[in-house]
Amino acid sequence: MSCVVFVFVRVLFLLVADSQQSPYQSLSSETPTQQYSSEMISTQPVCQASESNSDEISEEQRRKKTIRKLQKLLNQISVLQEKKQKGQELDPDQLAKVARKQQIEDELRSLEIDK
Repeated sequence: MSCVVFVFVRVLFLLVADSQQSPYQSLSSETPTQQYSSEMISTQPVCQASESNSDEISEEQRRKKTIRKLQKLLNQISVLQEKKQKGQELDPDQLAKVARKQQIEDELRSLEIDK
């Protein structure tokens, strides 16, 4: 987010600096991007995160996201099991979800252990 803001501010600065030219100056046939020298516009990325840090963060975020997803599935399975106990008939997809409960619990335990 800060990278986008910085780039926006830089472009805005260039536009303001360009607009402060004399109004009597003749307009050139060049497009606005051709008017700026290569020194003024950099093609290098403004923000650079270290690769190892971003990999660690993204891996941790993926793990947390998977944990939330599995917890949500377990909650859905609990609701389905309650419906089944009350005598409601479950469709084949719901029955398949209930059948995966043990596998989901095992996966959730392994992810929580890896903390």
